[in-house]
Amino acid sequence: MTTSKISLLDPNVLVYASDETSPFYQSSKMLREKGLKGEIPLCVSPQILTEFFAIITDPKRVNNPRPRQEALFFSSSI
Repeated sequence: MTTSKISLLDPNVLVYASDETSPFYQSSKMLREKGLKGEIPLCVSPQILTEFFAIITDPKRVNNPRPRQEALFFSSSI
């Protein structure tokens, strides 16, 4: 069996990291930033980015939905 040392980032972590009102904002943002800096091995898939985009633009799923352009910016900076 092969194991990997890279962790797949859950879409909820990305959602929390983009929502300053979330109680998980700080820890999620820190985790995302460490991954972006290469301090910890994280990855995302196209499906995760699609789910992240769908969540943060849907007023039924979040209290503060993001406009599509802003959501695209968030998605491209991950």
